[in-house]
Amino acid sequence: METASILENYPTGLASAITLVGADHMLVYDLDAFAQIQGFALAFFSYQLKGEEEYAQYLTREFAEDVAPLGERVTFEGLVWGVPTP
Repeated sequence: METASILENYPTGLASAITLVGADHMLVYDLDAFAQIQGFALAFFSYQLKGEEEYAQYLTREFAEDVAPLGERVTFEGLVWGVPTP
């Protein structure tokens, strides 16, 4: 997987990814998935660009895999911090 290769070659701590397991290109029609992506984007830019420390809690493995609400109608299996292993 190309994403895994990119992440492996970045220095530790400079890159991360959140994978929507089981998602496909039709994900754009999934409003719950869009809300997930929008929430993580808001947290990322608020923390990284604006320095708003309170958003750091949403950019963790624990939040992505254990806390983040998926909604009732998601079309994917779940969230994984990083690239899932087959």
